Amino acid sequence: MKKYLMMLIMLMSAKIFSQTDSSAVAKDSIRAFNADVVTKIQLSSPIVSTPLIWNNKIFAVDKSGTVSCYDSAATPVWKTNLSVTITTKPMIADDVLVLGSVNGDIFAIDPKTGNQFQSIGLDRKISTEIIPFSYQGNIALAMPKSSESKTAILFGTEDGKIHCYDLETLQEYWTNSDAKGAVGGSPVYVNNKILFTSSDGFLYCLDANNGLLIWRWKESAESSFAGSNILTDGKTVYAVSNENVVFDVDLLLGKLVWKSKNVNALPPLNLSQDFKTLFVVTKDKKLMIVSAVQGKLVKDVKMDVPFDSTGSIAIENGKKILFSRSGGIFQLNEKLKEEPIIRLGAAQINYFIKIDDDKFLCSNLQGMVVIFRLRLSASASQR
Repeated sequence: MKKYLMMLIMLMSAKIFSQTDSSAVAKDSIRAFNADVVTKIQLSSPIVSTPLIWNNKIFAVDKSGTVSCYDSAATPVWKTNLSVTITTKPMIADDVLVLGSVNGDIFAIDPKTGNQFQSIGLDRKISTEIIPFSYQGNIALAMPKSSESKTAILFGTEDGKIHCYDLETLQEYWTNSDAKGAVGGSPVYVNNKILFTSSDGFLYCLDANNGLLIWRWKESAESSFAGSNILTDGKTVYAVSNENVVFDVDLLLGKLVWKSKNVNALPPLNLSQDFKTLFVVTKDKKLMIVSAVQGKLVKDVKMDVPFDSTGSIAIENGKKILFSRSGGIFQLNEKLKEEPIIRLGAAQINYFIKIDDDKFLCSNLQGMVVIFRLRLSASASQR
Protein backbone atom coordinates (compact mmCIF):
# COMPACT_ATOMS: atom_id res chain seq x y z
CA MET A 1 0.00 0.00 0.00
CA LYS A 2 2.80 2.41 0.93
CA LYS A 3 4.58 1.55 -2.30
CA TYR A 4 1.55 2.47 -4.43
CA LEU A 5 1.01 5.64 -2.38
CA MET A 6 4.60 6.75 -2.96
CA MET A 7 4.25 6.08 -6.69
CA LEU A 8 1.05 8.14 -6.79
CA ILE A 9 2.73 11.06 -4.98
CA MET A 10 5.68 10.93 -7.39
CA LEU A 11 3.38 10.91 -10.42
CA MET A 12 1.36 13.85 -9.07
CA SER A 13 4.55 15.78 -8.31
CA ALA A 14 5.86 15.12 -11.81
CA LYS A 15 2.57 16.33 -13.31
CA ILE A 16 2.59 19.52 -11.24
CA PHE A 17 6.23 20.19 -12.12
CA SER A 18 5.47 19.61 -15.79
CA GLN A 19 2.53 22.04 -15.71
CA THR A 20 4.55 24.69 -13.90
CA ASP A 21 7.47 24.31 -16.27
CA SER A 22 5.19 24.48 -19.32
CA SER A 23 3.60 27.67 -17.96
CA ALA A 24 7.00 29.23 -17.41
CA VAL A 25 8.04 28.42 -20.98
CA ALA A 26 4.79 29.89 -22.35
CA LYS A 27 5.24 33.12 -20.40
CA ASP A 28 8.68 33.75 -21.91
CA SER A 29 7.92 32.67 -25.46
CA ILE A 30 7.77 36.08 -27.15
CA ARG A 31 8.74 35.90 -30.79
CA ALA A 32 9.07 39.19 -32.66
CA PHE A 33 8.82 38.92 -36.44
CA ASN A 34 8.12 42.42 -37.76
CA ALA A 35 8.19 44.29 -34.44
CA ASP A 36 10.57 45.41 -31.73
CA VAL A 37 9.54 44.89 -28.11
CA VAL A 38 9.59 48.22 -26.24
CA THR A 39 8.24 47.03 -22.88
CA LYS A 40 7.43 43.60 -21.47
CA ILE A 41 5.69 43.03 -18.14
CA GLN A 42 4.86 39.64 -16.67
CA LEU A 43 2.35 39.76 -13.82
CA SER A 44 2.74 37.25 -11.00
CA SER A 45 -0.69 35.71 -11.68
CA PRO A 46 -3.15 35.66 -14.60
CA ILE A 47 -4.65 38.96 -15.67
CA VAL A 48 -8.34 39.53 -14.88
CA SER A 49 -8.91 42.76 -16.80
CA THR A 50 -7.26 44.61 -19.63
CA PRO A 51 -4.39 46.99 -18.79
CA LEU A 52 -4.31 50.78 -19.11
CA ILE A 53 -1.57 53.10 -20.34
CA TRP A 54 -1.64 56.65 -18.93
CA ASN A 55 1.08 59.33 -18.71
CA ASN A 56 3.66 56.78 -19.92
CA LYS A 57 2.70 54.47 -17.04
CA ILE A 58 1.11 51.03 -17.36
CA PHE A 59 -1.57 49.94 -14.89
CA ALA A 60 -2.62 46.31 -14.58
CA VAL A 61 -4.63 44.10 -12.22
CA ASP A 62 -3.97 40.41 -11.63
CA LYS A 63 -6.07 37.57 -10.22
CA SER A 64 -4.86 38.15 -6.66
CA GLY A 65 -6.42 41.63 -6.59
CA THR A 66 -3.04 43.36 -6.83
CA VAL A 67 -3.04 46.64 -8.76
CA SER A 68 0.39 47.41 -10.24
CA CYS A 69 1.87 50.51 -11.84
CA TYR A 70 4.94 50.25 -14.07
CA ASP A 71 7.01 52.85 -15.88
CA SER A 72 7.90 52.62 -19.58
CA ALA A 73 10.97 50.52 -18.73
CA ALA A 74 8.73 47.91 -17.00
CA THR A 75 10.07 48.92 -13.58
CA PRO A 76 7.44 48.69 -10.80
CA VAL A 77 6.43 52.14 -9.49
CA TRP A 78 3.97 50.86 -6.87
CA LYS A 79 1.73 47.90 -6.03
CA THR A 80 -1.48 47.85 -3.99
CA ASN A 81 -3.33 44.70 -2.96
CA LEU A 82 -7.07 45.35 -2.66
CA SER A 83 -7.69 41.75 -1.43
CA VAL A 84 -10.69 41.33 -3.70
CA THR A 85 -11.26 40.23 -7.29
CA ILE A 86 -11.34 43.29 -9.56
CA THR A 87 -13.79 43.02 -12.45
CA THR A 88 -13.02 46.23 -14.36
CA LYS A 89 -10.23 47.65 -16.45
CA PRO A 90 -8.31 50.43 -14.63
CA MET A 91 -9.85 53.80 -15.50
CA ILE A 92 -8.25 57.20 -14.84
CA ALA A 93 -9.93 60.60 -15.01
CA ASP A 94 -9.13 63.82 -13.14
CA ASP A 95 -5.98 62.11 -11.79
CA VAL A 96 -8.09 59.46 -10.05
CA LEU A 97 -7.69 55.73 -10.70
CA VAL A 98 -11.05 53.94 -10.40
CA LEU A 99 -11.67 50.19 -10.14
CA GLY A 100 -14.72 48.01 -9.48
CA SER A 101 -14.89 44.63 -7.74
CA VAL A 102 -16.87 41.41 -7.68
CA ASN A 103 -18.28 42.49 -4.31
CA GLY A 104 -19.64 45.75 -5.69
CA ASP A 105 -16.88 48.00 -4.36
CA ILE A 106 -15.77 51.12 -6.20
CA PHE A 107 -12.21 52.10 -5.29
CA ALA A 108 -10.68 55.55 -5.87
CA ILE A 109 -6.86 55.44 -5.87
CA ASP A 110 -4.09 57.98 -6.38
CA PRO A 111 -2.45 56.80 -9.66
CA LYS A 112 0.88 58.38 -8.66
CA THR A 113 1.25 56.62 -5.30
CA GLY A 114 -1.22 53.73 -5.25
CA ASN A 115 -2.83 55.04 -2.07
CA GLN A 116 -6.57 54.39 -1.78
CA PHE A 117 -8.40 57.48 -0.56
CA GLN A 118 -12.08 56.71 -1.12
CA SER A 119 -14.48 53.82 -1.74
CA ILE A 120 -18.16 52.91 -1.77
CA GLY A 121 -19.96 49.55 -1.66
CA LEU A 122 -23.04 48.57 -3.65
CA ASP A 123 -23.31 44.89 -2.61
CA ARG A 124 -23.70 43.94 -6.28
CA LYS A 125 -20.98 42.76 -8.65
CA ILE A 126 -19.67 45.48 -10.97
CA SER A 127 -20.36 43.72 -14.27
CA THR A 128 -19.19 46.30 -16.84
CA GLU A 129 -16.21 48.51 -17.44
CA ILE A 130 -16.27 51.91 -15.69
CA ILE A 131 -16.34 54.84 -18.10
CA PRO A 132 -15.93 58.59 -17.42
CA PHE A 133 -17.87 61.40 -19.08
CA SER A 134 -18.64 65.07 -18.56
CA TYR A 135 -21.97 65.33 -16.74
CA GLN A 136 -24.24 68.00 -18.29
CA GLY A 137 -27.41 67.43 -16.26
CA ASN A 138 -28.94 69.53 -13.51
CA ILE A 139 -29.31 66.94 -10.72
CA ALA A 140 -28.02 68.48 -7.49
CA LEU A 141 -25.73 66.53 -5.17
CA ALA A 142 -26.51 66.27 -1.45
CA MET A 143 -23.00 67.32 -0.43
CA PRO A 144 -21.08 70.24 -1.99
CA LYS A 145 -18.03 69.65 -4.17
CA SER A 146 -14.67 71.30 -3.60
CA SER A 147 -13.89 71.65 -7.32
CA GLU A 148 -15.64 72.68 -10.53
CA SER A 149 -15.12 69.26 -12.10
CA LYS A 150 -18.11 67.84 -13.98
CA THR A 151 -16.58 64.38 -14.43
CA ALA A 152 -18.95 61.52 -13.71
CA ILE A 153 -18.36 57.77 -13.81
CA LEU A 154 -20.79 55.21 -15.15
CA PHE A 155 -20.98 51.43 -14.74
CA GLY A 156 -23.41 48.52 -14.70
CA THR A 157 -24.11 45.82 -12.11
CA GLU A 158 -25.24 42.20 -12.22
CA ASP A 159 -28.77 43.11 -11.09
CA GLY A 160 -29.45 45.00 -14.35
CA LYS A 161 -28.80 48.53 -13.09
CA ILE A 162 -26.75 51.34 -14.62
CA HIS A 163 -25.24 53.75 -12.08
CA CYS A 164 -23.98 57.29 -12.59
CA TYR A 165 -21.81 58.85 -9.84
CA ASP A 166 -19.86 62.05 -9.39
CA LEU A 167 -16.19 61.10 -9.56
CA GLU A 168 -14.90 63.55 -6.96
CA THR A 169 -17.32 62.69 -4.16
CA LEU A 170 -18.73 59.31 -5.30
CA GLN A 171 -22.24 60.68 -4.80
CA GLU A 172 -25.01 59.27 -6.97
CA TYR A 173 -26.49 61.33 -9.79
CA TRP A 174 -28.92 58.66 -11.01
CA THR A 175 -29.57 54.91 -11.34
CA ASN A 176 -31.49 53.20 -14.16
CA SER A 177 -33.27 49.86 -13.63
CA ASP A 178 -34.87 49.24 -17.05
CA ALA A 179 -32.70 46.24 -17.95
CA LYS A 180 -34.05 42.87 -16.83
CA GLY A 181 -30.72 41.08 -16.74
CA ALA A 182 -27.08 41.63 -15.86
CA VAL A 183 -25.47 44.54 -17.69
CA GLY A 184 -22.27 43.51 -19.47
CA GLY A 185 -19.40 44.68 -21.62
CA SER A 186 -18.42 48.33 -21.79
CA PRO A 187 -21.08 51.07 -21.84
CA VAL A 188 -20.57 53.80 -24.44
CA TYR A 189 -21.08 57.54 -24.01
CA VAL A 190 -21.91 59.51 -27.16
CA ASN A 191 -23.80 62.77 -27.78
CA ASN A 192 -25.02 62.87 -24.16
CA LYS A 193 -26.42 59.36 -24.49
CA ILE A 194 -25.46 56.09 -22.81
CA LEU A 195 -25.46 52.84 -24.81
CA PHE A 196 -25.23 49.39 -23.21
CA THR A 197 -26.37 45.77 -23.53
CA SER A 198 -27.92 43.39 -21.03
CA SER A 199 -28.35 39.64 -20.66
CA ASP A 200 -32.04 40.23 -21.44
CA GLY A 201 -30.83 40.65 -25.05
CA PHE A 202 -31.71 44.30 -25.63
CA LEU A 203 -29.52 47.16 -26.80
CA TYR A 204 -30.33 50.18 -24.59
CA CYS A 205 -30.01 53.95 -25.01
CA LEU A 206 -30.34 56.28 -21.98
CA ASP A 207 -30.27 60.04 -21.45
CA ALA A 208 -26.92 60.74 -19.75
CA ASN A 209 -28.40 63.73 -17.87
CA ASN A 210 -31.00 61.79 -15.90
CA GLY A 211 -30.73 58.09 -16.77
CA LEU A 212 -34.16 57.95 -18.41
CA LEU A 213 -34.72 55.37 -21.13
CA ILE A 214 -34.73 56.81 -24.68
CA TRP A 215 -35.12 53.50 -26.49
CA ARG A 216 -34.31 49.80 -26.35
CA TRP A 217 -34.13 47.48 -29.34
CA LYS A 218 -33.61 43.96 -30.57
CA GLU A 219 -34.88 42.33 -33.74
CA SER A 220 -36.96 39.51 -32.27
CA ALA A 221 -37.71 37.70 -29.03
CA GLU A 222 -35.02 35.13 -29.87
CA SER A 223 -32.27 37.57 -30.84
CA SER A 224 -29.85 39.00 -28.30
CA PHE A 225 -27.00 41.52 -28.09
CA ALA A 226 -25.71 40.16 -24.78
CA GLY A 227 -21.92 39.96 -24.91
CA SER A 228 -21.54 42.19 -27.95
CA ASN A 229 -19.25 45.18 -27.96
CA ILE A 230 -20.83 48.44 -29.11
CA LEU A 231 -19.48 50.79 -31.78
CA THR A 232 -20.89 54.13 -32.87
CA ASP A 233 -19.96 56.91 -35.26
CA GLY A 234 -22.29 59.34 -33.49
CA LYS A 235 -25.15 58.65 -35.90
CA THR A 236 -25.63 54.90 -35.89
CA VAL A 237 -24.82 52.02 -33.53
CA TYR A 238 -23.12 48.77 -34.57
CA ALA A 239 -23.39 45.50 -32.65
CA VAL A 240 -23.33 41.73 -33.30
CA SER A 241 -26.23 39.52 -32.23
CA ASN A 242 -26.14 36.01 -30.79
CA GLU A 243 -27.02 34.81 -34.30
CA ASN A 244 -23.69 36.26 -35.53
CA VAL A 245 -25.43 39.01 -37.52
CA VAL A 246 -24.07 42.57 -37.68
CA PHE A 247 -26.73 45.23 -37.02
CA ASP A 248 -26.68 48.96 -37.72
CA VAL A 249 -29.24 50.79 -35.54
CA ASP A 250 -30.12 54.48 -35.79
CA LEU A 251 -28.78 56.25 -32.68
CA LEU A 252 -31.53 58.86 -32.52
CA LEU A 253 -34.56 56.65 -33.18
CA GLY A 254 -33.47 53.15 -32.15
CA LYS A 255 -34.57 51.71 -35.50
CA LEU A 256 -32.84 49.28 -37.85
CA VAL A 257 -30.74 50.83 -40.63
CA TRP A 258 -29.26 47.62 -42.06
CA LYS A 259 -28.21 44.13 -41.06
CA SER A 260 -25.64 41.81 -42.59
CA LYS A 261 -26.51 38.76 -44.66
CA ASN A 262 -24.58 35.48 -44.70
CA VAL A 263 -21.97 36.83 -42.28
CA ASN A 264 -20.96 34.53 -39.43
CA ALA A 265 -19.64 37.45 -37.36
CA LEU A 266 -17.87 37.23 -34.00
CA PRO A 267 -18.60 39.96 -31.40
CA PRO A 268 -15.41 42.05 -31.87
CA LEU A 269 -15.97 44.89 -34.36
CA ASN A 270 -13.97 47.96 -35.27
CA LEU A 271 -14.40 51.08 -37.41
CA SER A 272 -11.92 52.75 -39.73
CA GLN A 273 -10.68 56.20 -38.75
CA ASP A 274 -13.05 57.88 -41.24
CA PHE A 275 -16.01 55.77 -39.96
CA LYS A 276 -16.71 54.56 -43.51
CA THR A 277 -15.45 51.00 -43.11
CA LEU A 278 -16.35 48.28 -40.64
CA PHE A 279 -13.88 45.47 -39.85
CA VAL A 280 -15.58 42.17 -39.03
CA VAL A 281 -13.98 38.86 -38.00
CA THR A 282 -16.02 35.70 -38.50
CA LYS A 283 -16.42 32.18 -37.15
CA ASP A 284 -15.45 30.75 -40.55
CA LYS A 285 -11.95 32.32 -40.43
CA LYS A 286 -12.64 35.43 -42.52
CA LEU A 287 -11.65 39.04 -41.96
CA MET A 288 -14.30 41.10 -43.71
CA ILE A 289 -14.11 44.72 -44.86
CA VAL A 290 -17.67 46.07 -44.94
CA SER A 291 -19.19 49.41 -45.93
CA ALA A 292 -20.35 50.99 -42.66
CA VAL A 293 -22.91 53.10 -44.51
CA GLN A 294 -24.62 50.39 -46.56
CA GLY A 295 -23.51 47.15 -44.92
CA LYS A 296 -22.22 45.79 -48.24
CA LEU A 297 -19.16 43.57 -48.40
CA VAL A 298 -16.13 45.33 -49.89
CA LYS A 299 -13.57 42.56 -49.46
CA ASP A 300 -13.03 39.42 -47.41
CA VAL A 301 -9.84 37.50 -46.68
CA LYS A 302 -9.87 33.82 -45.66
CA MET A 303 -7.38 32.84 -42.96
CA ASP A 304 -5.84 29.42 -42.28
CA VAL A 305 -6.53 29.55 -38.52
CA PRO A 306 -9.79 30.52 -36.72
CA PHE A 307 -10.08 33.82 -34.85
CA ASP A 308 -10.45 33.93 -31.08
CA SER A 309 -14.04 34.48 -29.95
CA THR A 310 -12.97 37.57 -27.98
CA GLY A 311 -10.17 40.08 -28.35
CA SER A 312 -9.78 39.58 -32.13
CA ILE A 313 -10.37 43.23 -32.94
CA ALA A 314 -8.92 44.46 -36.26
CA ILE A 315 -7.11 47.81 -36.27
CA GLU A 316 -6.51 50.04 -39.28
CA ASN A 317 -2.89 51.14 -39.61
CA GLY A 318 -2.34 53.12 -42.78
CA LYS A 319 -2.94 50.75 -45.68
CA LYS A 320 -2.55 47.72 -43.44
CA ILE A 321 -4.89 45.96 -41.03
CA LEU A 322 -3.58 44.49 -37.77
CA PHE A 323 -5.45 41.86 -35.79
CA SER A 324 -4.95 39.43 -32.90
CA ARG A 325 -5.33 35.66 -33.09
CA SER A 326 -3.92 32.49 -31.52
CA GLY A 327 -1.66 34.26 -29.02
CA GLY A 328 -0.17 36.67 -31.54
CA ILE A 329 -0.59 39.83 -33.60
CA PHE A 330 -0.71 39.64 -37.39
CA GLN A 331 -1.24 42.08 -40.23
CA LEU A 332 -2.70 42.15 -43.71
CA ASN A 333 -0.38 44.13 -45.97
CA GLU A 334 -1.40 46.35 -48.88
CA LYS A 335 -1.97 43.25 -51.01
CA LEU A 336 -4.09 41.68 -48.22
CA LYS A 337 -1.45 39.03 -47.58
CA GLU A 338 -1.09 37.83 -43.99
CA GLU A 339 2.19 38.52 -42.15
CA PRO A 340 3.16 37.72 -38.53
CA ILE A 341 4.05 40.66 -36.28
CA ILE A 342 4.64 39.24 -32.79
CA ARG A 343 3.67 36.14 -30.80
CA LEU A 344 3.26 36.25 -27.02
CA GLY A 345 2.81 32.53 -26.45
CA ALA A 346 -0.06 30.08 -26.29
CA ALA A 347 -2.45 32.16 -24.16
CA GLN A 348 -5.20 34.10 -25.91
CA ILE A 349 -4.75 37.83 -26.52
CA ASN A 350 -7.41 39.66 -24.50
CA TYR A 351 -6.52 43.27 -25.36
CA PHE A 352 -4.97 45.05 -28.33
CA ILE A 353 -4.83 48.81 -28.97
CA LYS A 354 -2.85 51.35 -30.98
CA ILE A 355 -1.18 53.90 -28.69
CA ASP A 356 0.96 55.83 -31.19
CA ASP A 357 1.69 56.03 -34.92
CA ASP A 358 3.73 52.82 -34.90
CA LYS A 359 3.36 51.67 -31.29
CA PHE A 360 0.86 49.14 -29.93
CA LEU A 361 -0.04 47.56 -26.60
CA CYS A 362 -1.36 44.02 -26.16
CA SER A 363 -1.87 41.62 -23.28
CA ASN A 364 -2.80 37.98 -22.87
CA LEU A 365 -4.79 36.00 -20.33
CA GLN A 366 -1.62 34.64 -18.73
CA GLY A 367 -0.65 38.06 -17.39
CA MET A 368 1.82 39.22 -20.03
CA VAL A 369 1.64 42.87 -21.14
CA VAL A 370 3.72 43.98 -24.13
CA ILE A 371 4.28 47.28 -25.89
CA PHE A 372 5.83 46.85 -29.32
CA ARG A 373 6.84 49.07 -32.22
CA LEU A 374 6.37 48.06 -35.83
CA ARG A 375 9.47 47.84 -37.94
CA LEU A 376 9.58 50.07 -40.99
CA SER A 377 9.51 47.18 -43.42
CA ALA A 378 7.66 43.93 -42.88
CA SER A 379 9.14 40.74 -44.25
CA ALA A 380 6.89 37.75 -44.55
CA SER A 381 9.93 35.58 -45.11
CA GLN A 382 10.54 35.63 -41.36
CA ARG A 383 7.43 33.55 -40.75
